[in-house]
Amino acid sequence: MSPSSRRLMVLPLVALLLGLAAWFMSRNETPLHAGPPATVTFPTEMTPREEARARARRTHRPPAAPNAPAPGAPVDPLLAVLPTDPGAGAVVLEANAIRNSPLGETLLACMGGRRQLDMMRERTGVDPLNDLDRMAITTEGVSLTGHFGEADWDALFPDASRSARGDQGRIYELPDEGVRGENRRAVGVWGNSMVVLGTPEEVEAALDRLEGGGPRGTPILDASQAYGEVYGVIGGDTLAMMLGRGGGLGDQLPPELRDAASRLELHADTRSDVGVVARFEGEDPTRVEELGKTFKGLLSVARAQAQLEGEPDAVRLLDMARVSHGEAGFDLQLAVPQSFLEEMAERCRVEHQAREEAAERARAEGEALPEPQTPTAAPEREEL
Repeated sequence: MSPSSRRLMVLPLVALLLGLAAWFMSRNETPLHAGPPATVTFPTEMTPREEARARARRTHRPPAAPNAPAPGAPVDPLLAVLPTDPGAGAVVLEANAIRNSPLGETLLACMGGRRQLDMMRERTGVDPLNDLDRMAITTEGVSLTGHFGEADWDALFPDASRSARGDQGRIYELPDEGVRGENRRAVGVWGNSMVVLGTPEEVEAALDRLEGGGPRGTPILDASQAYGEVYGVIGGDTLAMMLGRGGGLGDQLPPELRDAASRLELHADTRSDVGVVARFEGEDPTRVEELGKTFKGLLSVARAQAQLEGEPDAVRLLDMARVSHGEAGFDLQLAVPQSFLEEMAERCRVEHQAREEAAERARAEGEALPEPQTPTAAPEREEL
């Protein structure tokens, strides 16, 4: 499987993780019992705070196109680096905002606290909790923004081949360990504020979009769509491939509806309760409406199955799921209450502490054992 194909599998995971993670984690011997909130905020439009945030991020002025009368307007570097193919996909995570939310606390607890992050900081010079601002996962690579001035890239990639790209870009092409170059990987660094991961060709194209050295195009995600703590757009080609791959949702949708939606726009609010809005649109309103009805039916079937199997947490979450139809398509809304996240985080902390204590006891018992004796060879028998 190529790197691009593997990333196609990541995009639906990002879209569904926020709404369904608690459901899957509730399939445990000990159910969670947090009740639903009175209301959940669903991100349906940009707020004044998010408008101000978007304006403040327009810090990069790309070089003027050939024969252009004047340079273009300043842009958000992360949005400018995104793919321009309308059929591609990109999902942006406001990593710093998510970190300081109940969802971030839950994820941190389930990862085992700060230990792994401390090891990463010591190895790279980058503190993920404080230095990472945003992460964009696309069909053409992964881009990170933040404060990366303390990272020693030459020391991190001593065996990589290095090359400059534009005025501020550097590319580290890692040693090829794949077959026929299928796993060729590269890391692009732009100034001290952006890192791009992908194949060498993907990294070069991304830096060229920033430096003005590649073909001009419009990124698939614009500033007016950058609201919520998670937001993104998945184009028709990628969306049809996701829904038609088979397995899970792909097996439950009728084949004739898997390409009904030509665009999916995703937004998630994680500040307290998690509210997710997945907006499906398509060129044929009738087929898109039928797809929405199918989603609604699948939610009802999942709720009935969860109730039959005695999973009250899944029932509660599915009770808050909604499908609402509009002129251009339909919205799928998913919700996870903050109280649910807090109980999940506490469970993760307890389980992680138990694992740590068990590992500590095992180490102590191992130290108390006597050193194994090296067996001595038996003396050779003397011949008579």
